[in-house]
Amino acid sequence: MSTGAYRSKNFPHFLVNLGDVYSDIQFELFSRRDRVDVNWDVQMRTERLSDDVLLVVLSKEPQLRSQLAELNETISTVSPCDVIIDLCLVEIITSSSISNLMILLHLLSEQGRTLVLCSVALPTKGVFSTVGLENLFHFAADRSSALAIIEGTKQTASKQAQS
Repeated sequence: MSTGAYRSKNFPHFLVNLGDVYSDIQFELFSRRDRVDVNWDVQMRTERLSDDVLLVVLSKEPQLRSQLAELNETISTVSPCDVIIDLCLVEIITSSSISNLMILLHLLSEQGRTLVLCSVALPTKGVFSTVGLENLFHFAADRSSALAIIEGTKQTASKQAQS
């Protein structure tokens, strides 16, 4: 699926379009009468946006939990950097994954770094709101907004250090 979109002959209105992560997505389409099941097998993808910023694209549950645990281990061993987590593929988040995000936030805070969650689905954002964590994390609509938040955080920290 190199084009990133798939139109089924039996289901002409079915279209998959997931931004720029086409090459990382493998899926199988099964049709059973009037039902379509899509099985996603998406691996965590990381990309250095700069020396100081790491972009991470995560998949949905149940892989999300283990991917966040792996990310926590990685962050604790690499040189300090700000992290943008793109949750464009995540529909809903579990308490276990939120716990791993809080661990990651703590690790980054200890290093003086920022964590920004971007492309967060409304149900997922609702979970953060329901458990009272919406003010603990930085949220951005997209990657460029996330980069702007990181830049703004650096400028604020720089001004505070000068005072």
